[in-house]
Amino acid sequence: SSQVVSGNWTAVTGTHTIRLCADQPSPVVTESNEFNNCAMALITITAAPQPDLITNHQEIQIAGALTTGTALRFTSTVKNQGSGSAAPNSIGRWCIDGTETQCAGASTPSTQLNTHDFGVFDPGMISLSRTSNGWTATAGSHTIWWCADVTNVVNNESNENNNCHSKPFTITAAAKPDLITTHQDITIAGALTTGTALRFTSTVK
Repeated sequence: SSQVVSGNWTAVTGTHTIRLCADQPSPVVTESNEFNNCAMALITITAAPQPDLITNHQEIQIAGALTTGTALRFTSTVKNQGSGSAAPNSIGRWCIDGTETQCAGASTPSTQLNTHDFGVFDPGMISLSRTSNGWTATAGSHTIWWCADVTNVVNNESNENNNCHSKPFTITAAAKPDLITTHQDITIAGALTTGTALRFTSTVK
């Protein structure tokens, strides 16, 4: 007769040996052959498919003139370049200046412009374009950051170090007017003698 036996084990990646031994470890049955009580098999466990959310698959687009006072907006997408699906409810974040660590962290940084929620990402999927809130440009060098999964909802990515992408840019001072009156001589109408009503004429440029 035979009897079904079973056991549980949480699989880990790699090659493993499974053994089944009867009447072990302390034999109680006197057998005609004590050397055929064990059987074994080699099994190989492969890694489960993992997602990998990235933001560096395309350039960040900047809408607006790169001059002081302009309300700039930034646009990009998120892609799952992994082999597994990414869980829903991940959050992407736009930040102006600061560091990658600040923008990618779970806490809301002072540099945040806004965030976007995402659904399930199947392998190879690219999200719809997501645009930042407006930022009023100030003169100088700046960096815009776009980070995926900042709250680490997708915690089984094959690479957790490629969720952010940045783009440096420079804002120049807006052109200012310069009114002058020295571009031509002042014209004097009238005799240069006492009592004359003189009139002076010129232009502003």
